[in-house]
Amino acid sequence: MAEAMRAHAQETNRLNRERRNTAAATRRELAETAKTIAEIVRVIEQGAGTVPCPTD
Repeated sequence: MAEAMRAHAQETNRLNRERRNTAAATRRELAETAKTIAEIVRVIEQGAGTVPCPTD
């Protein structure tokens, strides 16, 4: 019984770490996307002819 509880706790901890890492990566990606959109809007507002498109 103790071994099962220990295994469950370890798996729960692993899943929590994975979730935190995924959330952090998603927040970084969202921030990068927001900066790209803000730059595109700025270029459009300035009346530039072309807007560089990100390839990623």
